[in-house]
Amino acid sequence: MKPTTEFDQVDVTLAEDRKTVILHAYAGEALYLQTVHQATEELDTHSVEVKDADLWRARAVPSAWWKP
Repeated sequence: MKPTTEFDQVDVTLAEDRKTVILHAYAGEALYLQTVHQATEELDTHSVEVKDADLWRARAVPSAWWKP
């Protein structure tokens, strides 16, 4: 699919289970998703979505993007 640098915006989100880190990437109107981490224990929302957001973005794999 696309390398992360080709998207207009890449948001980092902690899923409702508080264990799954998901990237939401936008290329124009198109949305792409990628799960970049599955923890065994709950994670802190602020740490995932703000403090460490760039670290999660860096874990994106170009071939792992999918369209919902």
